[in-house]
Amino acid sequence: MAVERGRWNAAPDLIYEARLVVAGGDQVACRLVFDCVPVGEFLGFRPDGARLRFAEHVFYRYEDGRIAAVRSMIDRAAVAEQLSGRDVSALR
Repeated sequence: MAVERGRWNAAPDLIYEARLVVAGGDQVACRLVFDCVPVGEFLGFRPDGARLRFAEHVFYRYEDGRIAAVRSMIDRAAVAEQLSGRDVSALR
């Protein structure tokens, strides 16, 4: 929970949109697209005042109606590219 709190403190305007949600059996998979302007270190990067957009693919497994496991992949390369001035328009 402390890690999540740290992310919110580093990017208080963080919002996300679920672009794709697929469910089957006890599993749910989502492609989330995030948008924020970090004000502190975020995902290991120092902010430069610019807006960031990046994707996360997250997989949930449920057991007895509750989340039992979470696996996540964040597109850190997209964050690095944006901070170095390269285009990542494929996220739009």
